[in-house]
Parts: sequence; C-alpha cells; structure tokens
Amino acid sequence: MLCELDCIIKPTNVMLMFQMLAFKNGACLKDNTTLVSINKDGDQGLKVAASNGENFWGKKYVVVVGDWMRNLVKTVCGIELPIQPLEANVCYWQIKDGHKVEYAIGNDFPMFTSYGHSYIFGTPSLEYPGLIKVAVHGGYQCNPNKRPWGPELVLDSLKQWIKQ
Repeated sequence: MLCELDCIIKPTNVMLMFQMLAFKNGACLKDNTTLVSINKDGDQGLKVAASNGENFWGKKYVVVVGDWMRNLVKTVCGIELPIQPLEANVCYWQIKDGHKVEYAIGNDFPMFTSYGHSYIFGTPSLEYPGLIKVAVHGGYQCNPNKRPWGPELVLDSLKQWIKQ
C-alpha cells in the first residue's frame, strides 16, 4: 500500500540542523567526550566532568551518549534502565548501470518494508547516489565497548530475501 505522506530524510542533515539551532541558542557541542560524572552544583545548576579533565557548568544539558546511556544513567542516578544496545548492519546496494534513474528518489521506486521472517526495509537512492538502502531492521545485542563487528547471519538473510 502506498502512503502519500511517506518521506525520506538525510540523517546527517537532520543532525546538522539540530546542532545549528543549538549553537544559535548558545549551546556548546563536545563530540567524542567521555563523561565520568554529573552532579548538582548548589543552586547554580549542574557540573559535568569528562575523563579528559574538562569540567562544564550549566543549568541545562542535552546529553547524547547513544549506546552508553544505560551505563551513564546507572553511574549518575543508580538506576538500571531496561535498554540494550544493538549492533545493526546498514546495507547499501549498487544499482546496475542503466537503471540508476528509475531507482532514484522522485521516480517510481518506493520505500518498502517486508514483515516476513526478517523485517526488511528499503529506500530509493538518495543518501548515496547510485546506491539503494535495503537492510534488516534490528540487530544483535552488544556491549558498546566490545562490539563483535559483524555477525554474518543478518547479511545472509538479507541476501536470501533479495534473491527471492
């Protein structure tokens, strides 16, 4: 079934937009910074300490730690969140020569999902010209500090689905 409201966005552009709005409103972005503590600092707000020795003081924070959220919340608040990081494979497949236009965004190739044994989704060529995204939604539980990088089962099931 076709949904006229479906759309595709470029995740990197969305993140850039949010970062620019944050900068415009006085935010400071610290990338690849390991937090070691978040503590109340009297009535002044919060003090955030990083493993590299940097300290930050502020009234408001947005802490984006991705797969490390469970560990951070347990360290800071003593609460065990029922969340688990997953290792996921995102796959882009090269479009054969002579067919790139028909698989590009804006033509008739749709976004799709398949709810079979594996939940598979795909999008037209947009993020990387000449490639379409066809991937298994989901992944394997992992430790964010010790990822196995690469169970082949996901790719094998995806290859079988594409052949069918």
